[in-house]
Amino acid sequence: MASRDAYLTLVDELTEHDRLYYVDATPKISDAEYDALTRQLRELEAMRPDWVVDWSPTKRVGHAPVSEFPKVERPVAMLSLDNTYSEDDLRAFYDRVVKGLDGSVPVFAVEPKIDGFGIELTYKQGLLVLAATRGDGKIGEDVTANVRMTRGVALRLREPRDIVVRGEIYMTRADFAKINEERAAAGEELFKNPRNTAAGSIKQQDPREVAKRPMWTILYEVVDGERYATGHLDSLAVIRRLGLPTSTHNTRASSWEELIAQVHSWQDRRDSLAYELDGLVVKVDDFGSRVELGTTAKFPRWAIAYKFPARQVTTTIRDMEQNVGRTGAVTPVAILDPVEVSGTTVSRASVHNWDIVAKLGLGKGDRVLLEKAGEIIPQILGITEKAEPHVPFTAPTHCPFCKTELIREKGKIALLCP
Repeated sequence: MASRDAYLTLVDELTEHDRLYYVDATPKISDAEYDALTRQLRELEAMRPDWVVDWSPTKRVGHAPVSEFPKVERPVAMLSLDNTYSEDDLRAFYDRVVKGLDGSVPVFAVEPKIDGFGIELTYKQGLLVLAATRGDGKIGEDVTANVRMTRGVALRLREPRDIVVRGEIYMTRADFAKINEERAAAGEELFKNPRNTAAGSIKQQDPREVAKRPMWTILYEVVDGERYATGHLDSLAVIRRLGLPTSTHNTRASSWEELIAQVHSWQDRRDSLAYELDGLVVKVDDFGSRVELGTTAKFPRWAIAYKFPARQVTTTIRDMEQNVGRTGAVTPVAILDPVEVSGTTVSRASVHNWDIVAKLGLGKGDRVLLEKAGEIIPQILGITEKAEPHVPFTAPTHCPFCKTELIREKGKIALLCP
């Protein structure tokens, strides 16, 4: 029988393989080999439960549900960032920073802004002891049991450090699409977007259900980072060496020209990553300069979020137009309050067919969630607020032009004017 030392070596080996796969994305063994090691670990723990350590990879599954999430008050608030969609506002931020530093131009860290769910992780002697939601910035919720299910969240660091880090839990576009395919096949309501799905998953009461959702983590801030490095990006390098996931796309900008060039480059390649970006975060890199600049009551003066044009917005349905195509299909087109989405003004959205209108329960005056990504035609994802009184639109029975009674061919969805 194996010794306890052999057991601990196996725990460390699997933990390292987790890091290589989920953090570095450079696995060294096949899935089959990984599964074999995992089975070996489970068998050892079943035979010797007194050996089991809290940081064992097997601890990611199987916790009992919790009835509610305890509140956590943090000593260093998670401040929101001031944000802008305008290059002029970004330039104004740059000028304020330079002025605040008596004319000295600092190095800026430029980071992709993941559209995920904010989280704070606390490690004591290298062990994960607390995972808390952002909440109102000062008070969050203890979701440690659920976050332990999230891949890329190290349960034990490579060194016995006391450290607090912050980041985002997210879901890739591919994983999100797969989940919705499975829900559609099961006749379940589709999720609206990856960010809300990740947030809802982390707030589930049963960690075993959380374990079924494919979620990932990227960390973007070290609390009291000056204890570990003189600058922000160097502090992220420290936690990456400890086995924590950080973005490999973070860069530096030493002038306005470099900064705006990076902004333009990301607008062209925001879809090149596996996850949704909603902008860039620009931060003064040097911690000493951050202290000089300080904070307002709500925002740090040394950082700003530059947001890309929104891909999902809400607006109000004013009517449902009946459009007759060249094949005779009568399809619904929602007439909307004009709204800016993905850089264009949208006032109409196809709903494809009347079955979708009925399934979504759309009615005049309803406030709806609208999505437009890239060249995709704007589509309505669902109702965010029903009108009062709520009167759903109904499918037409006759052609709006010739008044002929509409038909539906067997096995077809479209209503046709014969």
